[in-house]
Amino acid sequence: MHKTSIFASSSAPRAALLGALLCLVACDSKNDTTAGSATDDATTTTESATDSGSSTVNAPTDPGTDASTAAETDGDCADHGRVDACCCFELIPGVRPTPPEVEVSCGGESLCPSVTLSCGGPDDYQSQEPCTSASDDAALDCVLEALAAKVPGSLRVELYNTEFPGYWSDTLHFYVLGDGTVFHYAEGFLDFGGYVGAVEHRALKPASFFTDCLAADSVEAKTACLKDATAGDAVEACTEYVQYALSEV
Repeated sequence: MHKTSIFASSSAPRAALLGALLCLVACDSKNDTTAGSATDDATTTTESATDSGSSTVNAPTDPGTDASTAAETDGDCADHGRVDACCCFELIPGVRPTPPEVEVSCGGESLCPSVTLSCGGPDDYQSQEPCTSASDDAALDCVLEALAAKVPGSLRVELYNTEFPGYWSDTLHFYVLGDGTVFHYAEGFLDFGGYVGAVEHRALKPASFFTDCLAADSVEAKTACLKDATAGDAVEACTEYVQYALSEV
């Protein structure tokens, strides 16, 4: 089963990201237009998209969808050099005690090292706020730089709280395209159950949003930016949102 690596060295990718970032910040007004255009497209497209709250695992093809588009979405695109289409994602149903998961069949470079954020207070083991520390501050900044530069590749950030007697975690996945959009989903776990969010194609916010986030002086503020990284409605939904329980209790 394919798993995108999040432990690749960040020195070369970050140099490329910083160069691209200088250009994109200067051209931010153009990015605003691009993001707005993608958002307008999203409004039109999502009128025929599958409802992400559906309980079925595989999204049905809309009757009005062009046949070639349906074939691309439903087919196997494992030969794609990087993630660039819905067919790169497949929701694998879970069977207790194995949870469901999203399998990514396309290639792609991890843009930044792994980063884990410690969230929640000791008095409430289910609390998701605030996120006060990062396992690697430089890696957290790398993620924001990558989202600003919009260089194609993958990013992953884990948020967790392991305060006794419970455990929860949320993981944010970003597969950045070079056109100002991203395939994005989140998955989470709480004690004996969890969820796998819908993989959605969305517009990223403009570069200036992420550069402002980089200037923030707290992990909490930077985490809020990551949770709010996209703009408008989904351009398309690739998989369904599902919840699961690992115990019958």
